[in-house]
Amino acid sequence: MHGNVWEWCADWYGSYPASPQTDPTGPPHGKERVFRGGSWYDFPNALRSANRHRHAPDGRYPAIGIRLVRELENENARTITLPGGVALPLVRIPAGRFLRGSPPAEAGRANDESPLHEVTISRPFWLAAYEVTQQQWRTVMGSNPSTFAHGEDAPRRPVERVSWHDAQDFLARLNALGIGRFRLPTEAEWEYAARAGSPARFAFGEDPAFDALPKHAWFYSRAEGRSHPVGAKQPNAWGVYDLYGNVWEWCADWFGPYPAAPVTDPQGPASGRERVIRGGSWFNEPEALRSANRHRHPPDSRQTNLGLRLIWSEP
Repeated sequence: MHGNVWEWCADWYGSYPASPQTDPTGPPHGKERVFRGGSWYDFPNALRSANRHRHAPDGRYPAIGIRLVRELENENARTITLPGGVALPLVRIPAGRFLRGSPPAEAGRANDESPLHEVTISRPFWLAAYEVTQQQWRTVMGSNPSTFAHGEDAPRRPVERVSWHDAQDFLARLNALGIGRFRLPTEAEWEYAARAGSPARFAFGEDPAFDALPKHAWFYSRAEGRSHPVGAKQPNAWGVYDLYGNVWEWCADWFGPYPAAPVTDPQGPASGRERVIRGGSWFNEPEALRSANRHRHPPDSRQTNLGLRLIWSEP
């Protein structure tokens, strides 16, 4: 920023205002454009952070260059490009704490949701905004195992009939692309993202009669006996879609009982027979879609209502 070459700025040159400003863009017109930073040609005083200079906008000099700005629409969202130009939108989930599990009075709860305990997620993470689609799976794996693979909207439906082991093969191919590290969420990360700060049965409230749930999820009696394109329902407060319903989602963890004491970034048991799945599906009654609900399957299980969601980190 100091030296080497001066750098053109967007603004016309003009006098500074005396009052406070927000996102100033300079005068609306002028004769000269601002450039900043000093160059190899200048004495040290010209390299000060506050120093200003200007030239006619058609001037070309061996000591003036440029620097670029990339505008971000949302610092909490980004998109990774998969092979074939297929997009993978991501949402930034903040670090924080929550109570995992359900209180004894929660309607529809199961015993494996106890004891209610504090979990700390120590680092923010990038979670896919949607379940992995059939298009995303096909562009990486070259095939599509899904039952609901027919129709114009099939590429946008979640991939299903994929086992936990199949998911690991998918992750290995993604990780070989050199565009970052991909993995499944832990059970704790999944519930934390699903709750989006809410201690209620659902991220949008208790919803005792399930009146609001159809706005947020595909589930039995509302799903017409099949999966649906991702993102058709309302997202939660953190901008994540379909965490409830459509298809169950594999988690990284082996299934096991919860600890009673507070934990930080839990990874689940070291071994087991079944892997955790979360979120409920188009096939399930609404109680199965609660944030706290837990289920599991053998890691070689393939079901028409079972898919996955990704977590991504920088290369």
